[in-house]
Amino acid sequence: MSEANSEKENIMRLLLSGQEESIQLGLIIAESLQLEREIKQDIDIALNWFTRQMHSSIQGKLKAIHKVKNVNLSGQDLTSIPCQIQYVINLQSLDLSNNQLVRLPPKITNCTNLTILNLTGNPLLFLPPGMNELTKLVKLSFVGTRIAAPERERIRSALPNCETIFE
Repeated sequence: MSEANSEKENIMRLLLSGQEESIQLGLIIAESLQLEREIKQDIDIALNWFTRQMHSSIQGKLKAIHKVKNVNLSGQDLTSIPCQIQYVINLQSLDLSNNQLVRLPPKITNCTNLTILNLTGNPLLFLPPGMNELTKLVKLSFVGTRIAAPERERIRSALPNCETIFE
């Protein structure tokens, strides 16, 4: 028998040994354990309800996110960016530097108010098509990425009014 089981057995024997105080204490503990189970069930029900509410009102939450103008997610070891970034329509500055991004979601091109995009220090190989939609982009940093020369030229051609920094 393990030491933990032995301790539980000893406690059970001590509490339920037939003495009136022990029996009362045993009943209190039993009630406490029942209450604990009920509280856990209530918490589980509350969490499930909250999750359902969160999912049902996600569109409302996304409408509020349109006010965000600056997002700094640098140094978070991110491997991807959720496509929901497209809903941050007033986003002007996005710092994704020093993460583990190998690609960006195509929907990032919906962030047409973006003026600064920092992708420094990510193992990116290319950018999604449609980057030319980001006409307000004035600064794009790629220092320390894996973007090859042909892709660099494509980016420069797509964004002629944007300062592109590769090194």
